[in-house]
Amino acid sequence: MDNAPPNQQQILDNEHLKLLSIFHYVVSGLAAFFACIPIIHLVIGLFLILAPQKLGPGSNGYIQIWHVGKRLTDYKMMRQPGQKAVRTQATSIDTLEEYLKENEAVLVR
Repeated sequence: MDNAPPNQQQILDNEHLKLLSIFHYVVSGLAAFFACIPIIHLVIGLFLILAPQKLGPGSNGYIQIWHVGKRLTDYKMMRQPGQKAVRTQATSIDTLEEYLKENEAVLVR
């Protein structure tokens, strides 16, 4: 049996093996995170569709509807027609329809 103390090369090899094992854990953690991105997108999408949303006040404003999908719609709320630099927002069609009924919306072309 070999009870001789480790030489310099064996010490260096052991340190490299320790670093290699640590980096394997880091890379596997990153891979697990990136593998979960589709699940994160699914959860956020379901939250946007199923969560009840309140639209902001806009009793004297205009809503320009950009896109209507199966469950969601994209719209812009503005104070005057044709206003620039207004961000596009998304909500469920039911929420927008309820908001328009509550505020007695009128179609303006």
